[in-house]
Amino acid sequence: MDKLLATALALIIAIGGISAWIFIEMWTTPSVWVPLNNAQGRSVFPTACPMASGLYSGNATYVNDDNILNYVNHYLVYIQKYYPSAEIKLIEKYSNNYYVVIWDKRQNIGIEELLVYPNGVVHPEPQSMMWRFRDPGNEAVAERIAEEWLSHNFPGSVITEAYPFRGYYTFHFKTPDGDMQMISVSPYGQVIYHWWHGKYIKNIYDEN
Repeated sequence: MDKLLATALALIIAIGGISAWIFIEMWTTPSVWVPLNNAQGRSVFPTACPMASGLYSGNATYVNDDNILNYVNHYLVYIQKYYPSAEIKLIEKYSNNYYVVIWDKRQNIGIEELLVYPNGVVHPEPQSMMWRFRDPGNEAVAERIAEEWLSHNFPGSVITEAYPFRGYYTFHFKTPDGDMQMISVSPYGQVIYHWWHGKYIKNIYDEN
């Protein structure tokens, strides 16, 4: 029993150490993944599906408003191996990170939402990793759920845009003080508020 307990404790410590390393890497590691002049690269977590992995970065060049589109285009090359008609639909700048929508032009539906940090780290948003269903659900129902949630949490806010993804809808909304924020709604009525963006700054790219 003592040996089993010791093994379990060692496993917990190892998992904790790995988790801490991942957190530190995501926030402090300069860009080390895809060079801006090279579409080849690798994931820290090798996987057959790009949406199941994370921590992508590139060539020790910090991401800014001028190179963000080119930077994400190299990540897009990897996604297009699985979704040939994938394209960048939207890039917005927030105080904590850049927000990117990857769109399936042929299917006219979102593939995933990405976070891009100034140090070059690219990571799928939580809802893009959790809600991987074929159908986003009913938009009218999802919007009604979103409006009810907003009435309790951001009274006076107005939904400005709706984006369907495989497994959920993301609604962009404007707060009474003029800030732009987002929530996502699953087909089962679950709501996620995108608190990790910080304050909205501006649009960088809009394919519409």
